[in-house]
Amino acid sequence: NPPGISYYIAAVALVFGFNEIPLHLSFLVPTFFAGLGAYRLALRFTDRPLFAALAGSLTPAFLVSNANIMCEPFVAAFYTWALALWIEGTDDNVRRKLVLAALCAGLGILCKYIVVTAIPLMPAYTVLNRAARKSALAWLAIPVAILFSYDAYAYFSYGVSLFFGAAGFASARGSSAADPLARTAINLAFLGGGFISAFFVLLTSVRGRGLLAFTGLTLVIGVIIVGMGGLDTAYRMYDGPNIRWNYLIQLALFIATGLLILGLALTQVRDRDSKSIVLLLWIAGIFVFCGYVNWTINARALLPAAPAIGIVLARTLPAREGGWISGGSGNSALRMAALVSVIVTVLATVFVTALAPAAAHAQDGVRIAYRGEIIDDGGVPISG
Repeated sequence: NPPGISYYIAAVALVFGFNEIPLHLSFLVPTFFAGLGAYRLALRFTDRPLFAALAGSLTPAFLVSNANIMCEPFVAAFYTWALALWIEGTDDNVRRKLVLAALCAGLGILCKYIVVTAIPLMPAYTVLNRAARKSALAWLAIPVAILFSYDAYAYFSYGVSLFFGAAGFASARGSSAADPLARTAINLAFLGGGFISAFFVLLTSVRGRGLLAFTGLTLVIGVIIVGMGGLDTAYRMYDGPNIRWNYLIQLALFIATGLLILGLALTQVRDRDSKSIVLLLWIAGIFVFCGYVNWTINARALLPAAPAIGIVLARTLPAREGGWISGGSGNSALRMAALVSVIVTVLATVFVTALAPAAAHAQDGVRIAYRGEIIDDGGVPISG
C-alpha cells in the first residue's frame, strides 16, 4: 500500500507514542468522517439519509474493518467524500466542491490503491447527468496526477513501479486462486455476510411471495453447494463424512443475501436515472474488483461499497411509516443488524487479541535473525 497511513500513524505516535489506545482512538476520526460522508451523500439519493448511513455502517464489514489500525477507515472516508462532493459539485455547479472531491480521491489513493475505482464513477455521474457541465471532468486530472506522480517518484527512487507492481501481484494471485464459479460464490458470501443488514431489511419489510422466494433461493444455493462438494471450502463444510449444517446454512444465506444486494441495485435502474445507474456501477464495480482483480477476497475490499448499499436499502423500504429514522420495519432491521454486527466485531477483536502474542513472537524471531542486515527479496530492499 502507499505510505499515507504510515505517515498518519507516525504523526500520532510522535505526540502520544506507539501506544495502542491513542492509535486506535485516532482511527476513530476517519471512521466518524466516513459515516458523516455517507449521510451527506445519502441526502442526494433518498429521503431516508440517516437510515442509509446506518444501514451501510452497522454492518460487520464496516465495524470490523474500522476497528483496526489499518487503511480501511481512511479508504472509507476519502472514497465517500470524493463521491459526495463530486455529486454535489456536479448538481450545483460549484467548482470548489469539484476540486475538493478530486483532492479527496487523490489523498485516498495515497492511502490504498482501491480508491482508484472511485475515479470512473465521478465522470460516469457527470456524463449521465444531462444538465451537468462536462468541463468539470478536467478536475479529474488531479487524482490521476497524484497517482502517477507518486508512482514516478517510487520508480526513480527504487526502480520499482509500485502501482503496476501491486496490480501485477494481484492479477497473478487471483489467476492462481479458486475457479471463477467458486470465486463468484465466495465473493457473494462476503458481500452478503459483510452487509447482512440487507437480509434484515428483507426480513422486516417484505412479506409473502418475496420472503418465500428468498427462502427458496437459499435452499437451492445450499443444494448446489453440496452438489459441488462445498466449493473450495469443503475442508470447513465437512466434519469427516458429515456435513456441518451450521456452516452450510450460513454460507447459503450469505450468498443469497449477496445476490439480493446486487438484485436490488439492478432493479432500481429501471427508471434509468443517473443516480440509480451510478449506485449500480458503484456496487458492481467494487464486487468485480474484490472477486476478480484483488489478490484475495475479503470484506475489507468490499468496504467502499458500504454507502451505496445503504442507499439502495433505504430506497427499497416501503413508504415511511413514522419513526425517528425510517419507520417501524426499517428501525427493526437496523436494530437486528447492529446487534449481529457488534457481536461479530467483539468476537473478531477477542480472536485477534488472542493471536497477538504469536505475531509478536514471530516478529521478534525475524528481528533477531536479520538484525543489522539488508533483506532483498528481489524487490525493494528492506532493512532488518
